[in-house]
Amino acid sequence: MLDFRDQLFFFLDKIDKKENFALSRYWDWERLLMEGEDVTEVSQARKQDKRKSKWMTKLWEALKQTLDICSICFYYAIPCQCCNANGKYRYMDNIKSNNFTFANLFINNNYQYFKERLKDLKRDVILIANYEWKDKKYPFPVKEFIPISDDCVNYFENNSKEFINKCRKLAKENVNQLFFISAWPLANIAVYEMRKENPDNTYIDIGSAIDERTKGRITRWFQRPQDMYAKRYCKF
Repeated sequence: MLDFRDQLFFFLDKIDKKENFALSRYWDWERLLMEGEDVTEVSQARKQDKRKSKWMTKLWEALKQTLDICSICFYYAIPCQCCNANGKYRYMDNIKSNNFTFANLFINNNYQYFKERLKDLKRDVILIANYEWKDKKYPFPVKEFIPISDDCVNYFENNSKEFINKCRKLAKENVNQLFFISAWPLANIAVYEMRKENPDNTYIDIGSAIDERTKGRITRWFQRPQDMYAKRYCKF
């Protein structure tokens, strides 16, 4: 059994000690892409992040390939039962590793603590995120900002080689560097490609855990301290 808060401490300790690892999160949109469903008009993914889902794309193919790493330093963050009423998703059967943690690691009941800990982060960060987040103020030092388009499905369809080569180049040019990636399913591709290119960095799919800072507004229920999700202590 994995404890929700203990897992957060585990990874924060790794960051503080500069122990290199990779963490790739698989949640709603990754499932939609890999299992052939669409993002509905009323979903947060569509309203807040302008997400659109298409199946049988280059991104769909690339996502499936990211499930094959078996390494003690590569962590697959997957949905917990308390937040996933459907139980186990089909794509999880294709994950080759047993090195799992919570997809919600940085949010829900861990969010307020994680947000405060980011203020104490002294390491330089290379941030891969939505282009609108450029020049925003962050609680950590941003060494370099790599912008990503809103519609990542079409972006990857037209720029997959360019994106992958950029990720590999970044990984190759840096050593013991901390990367935060908030780029929807492109984050899974980035973490996968960079880790393969150079394991001597830390690559974290941080997702919406920095939305309040980057977008300047509440975008998720867990960001409101009194919300039920903010109080949810996730379990496997």
